[in-house]
Amino acid sequence: MKILLLANSLDNSCGVSSHLFILSRGLINSGINLVIASGGGNSIQKYLDLGVEVKIIPELLHEKRCIKNWVLAELKMFRLMKSNDFDIIHSHHHFAANIARNISRILGVRSVQTIHGILPGSGRLPRYAADYFIAVSDHILDYLVKERKIEGKKVVKIYNGASSNAVKRGIRNGKIRFLAAARMVEEKKLQDYLLAANSLQEKYYESAEFFLSGAGEYKDELIMINEQNGGKVKIINEIKELSKEYYRYDVFIHCSGVEGLPMSLLEAAFSKCMLITSNYAGLNRHYTQENGLEIYNTGDTFELKRIIEKIIENPHIIMSNAGRMYRTVNEYFKSSSMIYDTVEFYNRIKDGG
Repeated sequence: MKILLLANSLDNSCGVSSHLFILSRGLINSGINLVIASGGGNSIQKYLDLGVEVKIIPELLHEKRCIKNWVLAELKMFRLMKSNDFDIIHSHHHFAANIARNISRILGVRSVQTIHGILPGSGRLPRYAADYFIAVSDHILDYLVKERKIEGKKVVKIYNGASSNAVKRGIRNGKIRFLAAARMVEEKKLQDYLLAANSLQEKYYESAEFFLSGAGEYKDELIMINEQNGGKVKIINEIKELSKEYYRYDVFIHCSGVEGLPMSLLEAAFSKCMLITSNYAGLNRHYTQENGLEIYNTGDTFELKRIIEKIIENPHIIMSNAGRMYRTVNEYFKSSSMIYDTVEFYNRIKDGG
């Protein structure tokens, strides 16, 4: 089977890119012939190292959308698809999905779109542009079927998956290390982490360190917010392979307001970090306080501050909460299950089901 994956870009600080890397590795190991078309990105080499053929089509970038680039992208996509015998084209961004949809119909290639999150409002292009859909969460599945009225047999729920990076860990030098890491764009609400972490009583900084990693258009603003509020958070360079670095930290903090199934939370849990998350729209039903998470109301920096203080005052809860969440993700979010379900879905689509 030959699959064309479409991505907006392949970047280090991007949950969709992290998902695509794990998916690509698993599909190749399953014997799938794989090609990725992407607008670019800073993590392309690691896909090449997997043995994946990567086609760079800059006009696929959502950020560069215009009529001229749309036409060029359609022309390049037509040539790519015409010269390859793809069984399925699988998109991971609505802009690329729209570009591919018309061509896939002309050439008789079935299309799939993974919905990683529900975008607010409406745009000029349809948000859902494929023959079949993969929802990465229960929330998205319900939305597609109940709100968008997409036929049930055209949609399947497949949770994002990851694999264990757990190592023996303990509090280093008596200091708890907190980390937030994401694309530095305003909607990720990293400013909430900065405001909370900078508002602690001075005594807490003797027992904890705070780090923020990422890259993006909002970075200068975040640096200014941090400096204006005390500069207690160390803003570090983007971590290129974050999944391999979580073990250096004890608590991972996720602040975004709207998500599908964040890869950063998932990979941090598999690395046995304790998790703090906002109660973002679409919070997975397995992500509960009973399973070891600390959850605060999105945008409530005072509540986030109190959770941080509680952890510093009670460091013994880190290992117990992280262990409970690790067992949960190991049961429901294994990459092997994601790959198996995806290949089964591909086979069903290919057979016309």
